[in-house]
Amino acid sequence: MRKSLKISAILCSFSFLLVSCNQIDDDVVIVSDYAIRTNLGIGSSVEIITAADQNGLYIEGTEVSFKVILTEGYKLNEVKVNDDILELNSENVYKFTMPSEDVTIRTRTEKDDTPIDTENISTLEGLYDFVDELLAYDEGINQQVYSTTRRDNYSAIDIYATQEGTITQYKDFYVDDFSQYYDEDTSNKYYGIIQRGITTYQNQEAFYQITDYTVDNSSDSVQYIVYDESQKDFVFGAGFAHYYYYNYLPFLSQLLNSEQEGAVFTTNFNKSSLVENGTVNLTTHYYVGDFEAADIEAMREDILTIVDGTIVSATSTSYYGLMQATNFNYQTSTMRFVKGDIGEFTGVRLNPENYDIPQNS
Repeated sequence: MRKSLKISAILCSFSFLLVSCNQIDDDVVIVSDYAIRTNLGIGSSVEIITAADQNGLYIEGTEVSFKVILTEGYKLNEVKVNDDILELNSENVYKFTMPSEDVTIRTRTEKDDTPIDTENISTLEGLYDFVDELLAYDEGINQQVYSTTRRDNYSAIDIYATQEGTITQYKDFYVDDFSQYYDEDTSNKYYGIIQRGITTYQNQEAFYQITDYTVDNSSDSVQYIVYDESQKDFVFGAGFAHYYYYNYLPFLSQLLNSEQEGAVFTTNFNKSSLVENGTVNLTTHYYVGDFEAADIEAMREDILTIVDGTIVSATSTSYYGLMQATNFNYQTSTMRFVKGDIGEFTGVRLNPENYDIPQNS
C-alpha cells in the first residue's frame, strides 16, 4: 500500500476552485511529444510514477504508471485514460501504454459517507488492533538509527544513561550495534552488540537474545523465549510499529492485566488517527489512584513523521512512576527508520551457548 517511489511531479487538483460537482479545469503537463492532461474529480490528484527521459518525454509504447491520491472524505468511482475505463484497485495504482496522441487521465469521485471513528482506544485489545493497522507503515523498513536517554530516580538520587545504536533486520536475525555512557560523560563511552536469532534450547526451538559488551565481559548475557512463528517478524523487526509491539505493549499488558482496583487507561487516538503524510501524535496514560498523585502511573507519547505511508522517524517520551513519583524512570528517544532489502547476515554470529542467563531472568 502507498509504496511507490516519487520520481516525477504530482499533477494535482485544487479543491478551492469553484467547479462543478466532479470536475475541475484541465491541468496540462507535457511529458513527451504528446501531453498528459488531467480532468480530475474533487478530492483527487494524480502522481505520475514512471520516470521520463532527461527532457521529460515519453516515447510511444512506454508503459506509464500513475497513482490516484484521494483526500480524506472522498472515494474513487472511476478512472479513465482517454476512453478506456480502468479497473479500480485498492492501491489506486494504474498503468497504460503511451499512444501516439495526447492522453487525458480522468477521475470521478464522490463524498465518502463512511463514518469516521471518533472513539479513542481505551482497552488493550483495541490497542493491539490499532497496532495491526500501524504495521503497514513499517513496510520496507530494515534499519533503525536511535538514541535513548533514561533517567532513573530513587528518591533524591538521579542516574542518567544514554544508549545510541543502529538496528538492522536480517532474515531470521537482528543486530543492534550500540554504545552507552552515563551522566552525559561521553569520554567513558563503551560499546556492545545485541544479536537475536533462533536456536534450540532445552530440546525445543527458541528465540535468543545475546548482549555482548566489547570490554566488560561480566555483563554479557543471553535470554531465551519459546519460539513462535507468528512472533518472528516482531522479534527481528526494525520499524516503529514492530518496536512498539515488541518493547512497549508487553509492559503495558502486564500493567493492565494486573487488574489494580481503580485503574484507568486512556489514549488520544483511534484507527482514524493514521494519515498518509504528516505528523501523528500517540499518547497512552495508565494510572492507579489519584490523577494528580498516582500510586502507579505510566505515560507515553510518540510523535510520528509519516511520508507516503511509511513512518520515517519518531520522537518518544515515556514515564513510569511508583508511590506518587517517589521512584520513577523517564525516557526520551529519537528514532530514524531506513528502507532497504532484508538480506542474509554475513558477519560473525555469536554462540548463545557461550553466555550465561542473568540471575534475575
